[in-house]
Parts: sequence; structure tokens; C-alpha cells
Amino acid sequence: MSPTLQDLTLRLPGTWCHLTLDPEVDAVEVAAQVDERIAQQSDLAPARQALIDLFLGWGDSARELGATMAAMRYDQDPEFGLAAATLLVLTSARDETQPVEADLADLRDRLAKPEPFDQFPPHLEEVDLPLGRALRLEAVREPVSETPDRVRLRSVLQYWIPLAARPYTLEFEATTSNLVAAPDIAAEVEAIVASVTEANDFGKG
Repeated sequence: MSPTLQDLTLRLPGTWCHLTLDPEVDAVEVAAQVDERIAQQSDLAPARQALIDLFLGWGDSARELGATMAAMRYDQDPEFGLAAATLLVLTSARDETQPVEADLADLRDRLAKPEPFDQFPPHLEEVDLPLGRALRLEAVREPVSETPDRVRLRSVLQYWIPLAARPYTLEFEATTSNLVAAPDIAAEVEAIVASVTEANDFGKG
């Protein structure tokens, strides 16, 4: 599947559901994606409506968070159990006259500081992507909204990509509460981010 936003294109594995965050579009496309998944994995058929509601609910949350695009992963691992994950694509304004290196330096200073709910200092590294240089952040955090007796730690993976000569920085944020499956999910997210192409006009219009 290759969701497209303007000229932003990315490829999702079959275990992920794409959300455009347009409620009318998603009402149709999410059901179609679930049906396509069930055609390949019939044991999910009894959970069809529950999956549709789950994905659309995440779309509502992503829209409230100001995301530009979103996705959700649902899979049952025979060893690790439920291996669900969420993905947000967000944008933030940047000075398009400023070199990407300056943005990366500013982001590095900000992202390197642990947040109050971090379990350890975040791991931060600079990476090369088809869209250009980016920062990759990996952390384990407590969800802010959960009560102390219901806390489930979450693996958080972020990619921050300042777009050269464009007024936007792209942020990809993936989270999962299945810490055992987190490395495999991170590998999928890395492939998703690496698949993003053709962002020359992203954010225009």
C-alpha cells in the first residue's frame, strides 16, 4: 500500500493500516484495508468491526494531535502476543533559508534532554535518509495520561527530517507498549521512513 499526501509517498507493510485523517475517506478506505487483510488472514474475520473501530479511533486521536497522516499496526505474534503500534506524521514550521545543519543542531540540543517520564536518557543519532539528513530518537517513556496503577511503558521512536529549502520539518513518531516486539516494529518503521520519497513540494498549497 502506498498512501500519498500531496507528493509525499510512503509504503506500509501489510500489518499496518493507513489513515488519511479525512473522516469520510477513512470510513471507506479503512474498511477496505481491513477486508484486504482478512482475505489474507481469515482468523481476523470475527474481529472485523472491532479492528475498523480501533483504526478509526486512532485516526480521531491523530487528528486531534494535529497530525498530517497516521497509521496503526495490528498483529498477533505467537511468541510476543499483541504487537500493536501507532504512527504519526507531523509537520512543524522551519526557516527555509536556514541550512539543514542548523536545524539539526537546534533539534539535537532540544531532543537530547530527557523528558520527565523517560526511563533513561533518549538515544539520539543522525541518520541519512532519501529525504536528507535527519535525527533518530529512541526512548522508553511512561504515558502521561495513565494513572500510576495502570502505567504501561511505551517504546517511542521518532525521526525528525528538516526539508531542505522548504518551510517544513517532518516528524515521524511511532509508539508501542509491547517492548519485546519493539525492535521488530522499529525495523518496520525504519523501512517506512526510508521509503518516503518526492517531498519537493510538501506543505505547499
